[in-house]
Amino acid sequence: MHITANSLYHDTINFLRKKKIIVCIIVLFASSITVTLDNILNTNSDILKIFYESKMHQYYSIFDFIKTLTLSQQKKLLFYSMMKLFSSLVGTTVLIGILEIFIKSLSFKNQILSLEFKKNIPYLFINIFILMFIITTVVQLGFVFLVVPGIIAFVFFSLSPIILVCDNKTIIQSIFSSFKITFQNFKTIFPAIMLWILFKLVVLMLFLNIKIVSESFALFLLNVMINFISAALIIYLFRFYMLFSSSRNLN
Repeated sequence: MHITANSLYHDTINFLRKKKIIVCIIVLFASSITVTLDNILNTNSDILKIFYESKMHQYYSIFDFIKTLTLSQQKKLLFYSMMKLFSSLVGTTVLIGILEIFIKSLSFKNQILSLEFKKNIPYLFINIFILMFIITTVVQLGFVFLVVPGIIAFVFFSLSPIILVCDNKTIIQSIFSSFKITFQNFKTIFPAIMLWILFKLVVLMLFLNIKIVSESFALFLLNVMINFISAALIIYLFRFYMLFSSSRNLN
């Protein structure tokens, strides 16, 4: 069975049309968690003034900028970055976990309704959180040195959360399986990842040029839009993996 990007785009759009209300609820819920955690954990916004008042374009890299900060400012920046990462990871985990369980419930109702699966849901979310932390760390390191390694790393990791949920594999097994499958189907997965990145950049550029009175509302709206784009990517990749698994079983 030949899997094409066009057929996957078509399936993704159809799914979003039919299940748009549920997908929107999941996106809103995940975004609310991220923004709420941001407001709770990032009570001190002094570090943001450092970025706003400094001219970042004068520096060749983020490391050059950090060198200009005082020790106190560096500590604040580190704390802010860690809290921001944590709230983002929790929101992403909720989005991926709930959306994938929902999609899986449509395909494998017996597995979802089983008592054993329900008992494993907390453990599953913990594994997704750890997996997303690993992916985020590796991808961000790739972006620090060069943009291309970060994108390639994300492509190879992209199927691991889906494999983790669908096949009940360990984190390491999911990562290795994702590497193997994406390498074989790079032309099908890579364009979707690039579109996802492009749409995220467009949304970020729009928000940089639009002034919204409430900072919290702006952050929430930004999270909703980015999470909706991410939800579309998850649906696309999930559909790909379902078709790939079916064709593999037939062979």
